[in-house]
Amino acid sequence: WNTGATTANISALIAGNYSVNITDAKGCVMVENFTVIEPVAIGAGFTKQDVLCNGLATGSIDLTPTGGTLPYTYLWSNGSTSEDQTGLAAGNYSVTVKDASNCAVVQNITIVEPALVLNVTYAISNVSCNTGNNGSIDITVTGGVAPYSYSWNTGAISEDLVNVVAGNYSLQVTDANGCVKGFAYTVTEPLVLTINSSESDVSCNGADDGAITLNPNG
Repeated sequence: WNTGATTANISALIAGNYSVNITDAKGCVMVENFTVIEPVAIGAGFTKQDVLCNGLATGSIDLTPTGGTLPYTYLWSNGSTSEDQTGLAAGNYSVTVKDASNCAVVQNITIVEPALVLNVTYAISNVSCNTGNNGSIDITVTGGVAPYSYSWNTGAISEDLVNVVAGNYSLQVTDANGCVKGFAYTVTEPLVLTINSSESDVSCNGADDGAITLNPNG
């Protein structure tokens, strides 16, 4: 054999081209050529969808095995034996893919999520005078994925509210991944300013004992 073997049969071969010279007792020679092939190396490509909103389980992995010899079997680190995975929380996942010849490949995949929960801090300026309209709500959004969009129960789509009357206000903030979170605020106003008064007249002409007493409220 071109491997140097002198036996009739050879084994434990890698893929490649082999030739053998067969010589009989009379010195007659015959040459035979052989090609041993192998399947394409098994692989495990994938596409993934990371978690869109912090704390949810909306991640997924779409596995695409290649090479080897069909059919394939799968064993995930979470115990699943299906090809693809859905409803995943953020974390590290691995899958072992085996083909019909028991050839195997391991693929490691990380599902990530936005680092912070979508949240809002706020500062409210209450209406200064009863029935006034100089209240405001100043918000600051953190977490999620910028940019953000806003929807107030007043119909406003601005980040902040200005020149509002006393009342209850609600806000929905949506981030770039479509994560939505609702918030509620109350703008107050003082009571109506009223004055109760009483007076005492001067007792005698030229005296200075008159008085006016005021009792303001609100």
